[in-house]
This record gives sequence, C-alpha cells and structure tokens, in this order.
Amino acid sequence: MKDRKMHPVRGVIGGILFGLGLAIVLGTLGVIAFGSTALYLVIAMGFLAVLAWSTVGPVRSPRGTT
Repeated sequence: MKDRKMHPVRGVIGGILFGLGLAIVLGTLGVIAFGSTALYLVIAMGFLAVLAWSTVGPVRSPRGTT
C-alpha cells in the first residue's frame, strides 16, 4: 500500500464532469426539473462518488510489470 498512487485532483475534475453530465441527461429526459434542488444533489453525489473512487479504487500496476 505504500507505493499506491492516488489521484485526488483527477477525481475532482472527473467528479465535476460526471455530476454535470448526469444532471444534464436527467434534466433533458425530464426525470428532474431544471432549477430544482434535486439537480444540485445529483451533481454533488456524482462529485463525491468519483472523488471517493479516485482515492480508494483499484490502481493499475506500473508499466513494464505483469
């Protein structure tokens, strides 16, 4: 676990993009109304999910090792 490489900045950027994308899709499909509080909750939950995944999710092995 010492050589574990975490990417919290990548997680922040990915979380924002995932949350916004999911909110836009749900808004355009009519599942959630634009301007509602639920739309902001979807963005926040997507942000937190991807941020958590970037810090505790599995990492790839270094290049050149199998």
